[in-house]
Amino acid sequence: MQIEIRENSNVPIYRQIVNAIYHDIKSGALPANYKLPTVRDLAAEMKIARGTIKHAYDELQNLGVIEMTQGRGTFVLDKTDHESGSKKERAMKAIDALLDEMEELSFSAREVQIFFDLKLREREERYDNVRIALVDCNPEALALIAGQISRISNVDVYQYLLADVLQAPYKLGENVDLVITTSTHFSELEKAVSDVRKITRIVLTPTQSTVAELAKLVHGTRIGVLCASEAFAQIICKSYTTLSGGNTIIETRLFGQQENFTEFLLQQQVLIVPQDYLQFCPQHEAELVRRFQSEGNTVISYAYQIDGGSFLYLEEQIERIKKAKQG
Repeated sequence: MQIEIRENSNVPIYRQIVNAIYHDIKSGALPANYKLPTVRDLAAEMKIARGTIKHAYDELQNLGVIEMTQGRGTFVLDKTDHESGSKKERAMKAIDALLDEMEELSFSAREVQIFFDLKLREREERYDNVRIALVDCNPEALALIAGQISRISNVDVYQYLLADVLQAPYKLGENVDLVITTSTHFSELEKAVSDVRKITRIVLTPTQSTVAELAKLVHGTRIGVLCASEAFAQIICKSYTTLSGGNTIIETRLFGQQENFTEFLLQQQVLIVPQDYLQFCPQHEAELVRRFQSEGNTVISYAYQIDGGSFLYLEEQIERIKKAKQG
């Protein structure tokens, strides 16, 4: 399989992979029953995070063109074996026609995705679930917040980057029950939410274990920070500066910046990464980080969480909405 990724495209990488494989299947370049590479192998070959490949494969399976079977692998579906094939073909043609029309109207891929998400949520049948929109300026914080809130029963959580919300041509909140953000972004978000009463502000803090790990670092230690976004790198640097007094120079770098990555690691004694950083980190960089740690260097996982008071208040808000829906 030849999959070309355009780094500067506004189309997400997983979607580019979906489009490329889907096109090859439809054109016959990938015949029925063809065995696709495993998630691990394709991630290693393309130097892309496994989570991205898994997301693309899940999407292709939802489209009905591949089948993932535990223990056997991932195969191109034989349409003759699936009676629903004709319906899916018609559905794909309808979607293609709609996408062509959206392109003619000059909507970006991101805007089209937002519209689809909105209309799908309008048709959701799980009316009893509390629909929550998370908004923050960086993907690391969104993932951490979503992980904590998802542990609450009967909630559907949707993640939005603040920049996307501010640029999107719609009012967030019309199809969700609660909008969660930090106090830092509240004033910006007010203009983009249809009903400001739906906005709940939370406070995010590093966990006690993270604070303890940072506090133990000796002045003069060479520290590197690896993140998916500049915003989260600044959060980490600010936390360390507050604890240390700001006498240590920290070098930051974003995942996916392949130039001199090995050299960057060689210059560090300690590496600070977001909790669950593997979902943002390309496979080859993750392997280098593991090697860095195995050689006796320190890797600190920066864990961020909703503080206790905010979480209790949030649970009360969600419970109130649940009761209102049931009533």
